[in-house]
Amino acid sequence: MTPLYHRFPKVLRRIQRFDASKKILIMLRNPVTRAFSHYVHDIINHVVTGERTDHFTQAATFSFVDLWEKKSAYFLRYQPIVDGAFERFGRQNCHVVFFEKMVRDWKGEASALDEFFGFTQPVLASVGLPHENRVEPIPYFFTYGTPPGRRGWLAQKTARGVTLFEDLDSVQVSNALATQGSYTLDVSESLVDEMTGWAEPDIAALESLLDIDLAEWRRPFEMKQAFAGVEQEDLAFVRERVGPVLQGASYAGFGLRRF
Repeated sequence: MTPLYHRFPKVLRRIQRFDASKKILIMLRNPVTRAFSHYVHDIINHVVTGERTDHFTQAATFSFVDLWEKKSAYFLRYQPIVDGAFERFGRQNCHVVFFEKMVRDWKGEASALDEFFGFTQPVLASVGLPHENRVEPIPYFFTYGTPPGRRGWLAQKTARGVTLFEDLDSVQVSNALATQGSYTLDVSESLVDEMTGWAEPDIAALESLLDIDLAEWRRPFEMKQAFAGVEQEDLAFVRERVGPVLQGASYAGFGLRRF
């Protein structure tokens, strides 16, 4: 169970009716880095694909700073969520897993999970995590074309290669590049401090509720993300598919933004 479940009370009620004594795992991480991680996830999986803008036919911006100022669904208070789960399912049936601890000390966390589930022999502690926690670069529109009398195209570099978006009009190309230019990929130290200050009352309440120390959530940290790197072979691939490319043309005005 992640905090997102608590935006859908009907789901929780269905879980409760199914088995009120069900073992519930509550997955939490630093609320500020969680918000940025969800933001990047949405860029990679929904924004760069054109899903959020009806295949780039709509103009849109997607700034983390704007979402912070609006206090979007990325920014959650944990203590009411955990307290509500304890009340609904019983504290003895709930176990809180912290992302940072799980990544740092999987064996220790897995042993605690074995105990929570009532295993008398190591089960989870005897296996590793299914995969490493990896940072995926953000797909990058690195060149484009709007040739006279022909439909336009965009070339996008991803972690897996190059994707071509073809049969576009000039408005779609412009919208896609403008949206890319609105991304917040380097969050300033002052803004991280502001967000951590916003989360402080909730962190303190969670510490009291769970009798734990979450000092690591208060320590200074960076929030940065990078575009996928472009190689000469990527340009060669595009050139083979669509002809001459505008090397560097798409960089002007669409680089990283710092706040």
